[in-house]
Order: sequence, then C-alpha cells, then structure tokens
Amino acid sequence: MRDVAQMCKGKKTLETKSYAAPTNGTGVDIKGYNSCVIFVQSGVVGATTNTFEVKDSDNDSAYTAVDDKYLTGTEASLSIGDTDEHVVRRIGYKGPKRYVRLDLMACGAASLLSGTVILADAQNVPVTQD
Repeated sequence: MRDVAQMCKGKKTLETKSYAAPTNGTGVDIKGYNSCVIFVQSGVVGATTNTFEVKDSDNDSAYTAVDDKYLTGTEASLSIGDTDEHVVRRIGYKGPKRYVRLDLMACGAASLLSGTVILADAQNVPVTQD
C-alpha cells in the first residue's frame, strides 16, 4: 500500500507574499490527475477583505471563471478578512479543463497570502515531485 504522499502533488498558484492589489494566479496543469483541491493560506492580514475566484482554461492563456457546478464548496468561503489571520481555506475543483488557477480579486490593504493547488488521484503512481 502506498501513502497519500505518493499519490498527490502540490503546485503554487499564488506565491507567498504581501498583496495589496488584485493579482492573477499562475496556471497549474492538472493533466494526469482526476481531482484537485485549492488551498488559500493567510498570515498577517490588513484591514480589508480578500476575495478569490477559481478560473480554468483549455490552453493556459484564456482563463474564465469556473461554473459553480464544477466547484466543491463556494468561492465566498475562501474570503479572508482582517480577523482571519493565519487561517487555511479550501475549495475543490472537478471541472473538465486542463488548467486551473486562483485569482485574488479584491485586496485593499497589504495582506500576507498564498495559494496552492493539490493535485490528487494521480493516474500514474508513485507521483514524482518537481
């Protein structure tokens, strides 16, 4: 039996840094995986509410908002306010597109944030980490 670490891989979509303006995440190729979960982590948060949107693409260049029917959870549940320091939020993606990313849509004051996509249910195991 393999442990879960051999069946999944983490990829950065929003690098860990202080954000003070809306920012597009980096696209993550989900080919070879049957599911993924997107995590948002916060550190010190400014006096603002940070909101996020999951987007997907066939070609890693033209991204559109994901239809809610392809999300497990709600994008509203990803919001991080000024009292939400050092929290982790998550949302699942089960859509048909090859690429996914997390965009920071609203951010009014400097907030330490990051976004990670965990690719799961690999079609070939063990998964190589790169």
